[in-house]
Amino acid sequence: MKITSEIIYLIGALRDGSVDIRNGKNYEIKIGQKEEKWLSEIIKPIIEKNFKVPVHIKDNILRVTNKGFVFQIKKITGIKPKGWNTPKLIKN
Repeated sequence: MKITSEIIYLIGALRDGSVDIRNGKNYEIKIGQKEEKWLSEIIKPIIEKNFKVPVHIKDNILRVTNKGFVFQIKKITGIKPKGWNTPKLIKN
């Protein structure tokens, strides 16, 4: 996958979110934001365009529950159960 400026922006947005991986049970990325417009007009289109997965927004929380998407984000970011640093890919 080519890492575009949109994907880099999404990774930055994940600092306002969470990644929940419970193998065999739950694979979810959530981003909460006071301003739902930012979620619906900026973040949702980035995810849908680049990852081709459904995105749900309710009560100012964006949710993606697609296992493949969650693992792609995990691979890009290096996220671990106890958190993550800025990915080397972005630093470079």
